[in-house]
Amino acid sequence: MKIAILQNNPGLCNRIFIWECIYEIAKINNATIVCNWEELEFLDFPNTEYDPNLTGEGYIPFNSMNKNLISNNFVLPKGYNFIATCGWGFNRHFEETHYREKKSPKQQIKLKDNELSYKIEETVKNAIGVHIRRGDYRHSDKFILSSGICTPDYWFINLMNQYKDKYRDVRFYISSDAEKDMLKVFYDNFDIIDCESILGRKANKFRSSNAKASCPPDGIVDLFALSKTKEIICSVSTWSMFAYQTGNKPYIMPAVENQTLESIKYWDNIKR
Repeated sequence: MKIAILQNNPGLCNRIFIWECIYEIAKINNATIVCNWEELEFLDFPNTEYDPNLTGEGYIPFNSMNKNLISNNFVLPKGYNFIATCGWGFNRHFEETHYREKKSPKQQIKLKDNELSYKIEETVKNAIGVHIRRGDYRHSDKFILSSGICTPDYWFINLMNQYKDKYRDVRFYISSDAEKDMLKVFYDNFDIIDCESILGRKANKFRSSNAKASCPPDGIVDLFALSKTKEIICSVSTWSMFAYQTGNKPYIMPAVENQTLESIKYWDNIKR
């Protein structure tokens, strides 16, 4: 049996969360996952084959949120190949179960280039990660906790200053879809490293509205670098979620309390 996941979502991390759910369903059914994601040229996913010509033709659609499938403990009929149609709203049972009780499937995803992977770890291992989501988010002067609204610069700056007070000679790894001129206040006031520090050249930013677009190799490096940092200051984004869950790192997430933008620091997913 094969279970296909097509590249029908522009967000790599959104697709990875869907893949994680399907990975568990594939284990239950002794099935192999097949994907047409271009990122699989650079990334090694367990129990997953890369087929650039995959269209889904001949596969039977199914959704992990289907009540009959859930009641049948996710067992699929034998003798058929299936294609997952679930989106970001995949069944939360897997998220709750596999993040907290055992190693998350996404923690097994690796870069195929071992030398590059080592360089990433050596570059960022003592840095504090900062994910600043800007490119496709709306700016607002109000504190609106939403995946479509930017978190204000000063929220990040306040936390980064606290880290400067706590750690001597602290460095920050910035992961952002914004160009450097939008991030000037950070580069001017903090010791910053970024994707260019690893690649040794100007990094290509992800700027596509194409629903079938891929995350470029530079973006993959950026994402994995963020996951290897010491702690992570997050944006409200699956990019941040992938980084702290994959790296099993402490993280700080924005939250609105009493009309003031506050921070929530999460340690519950850290193995003591």
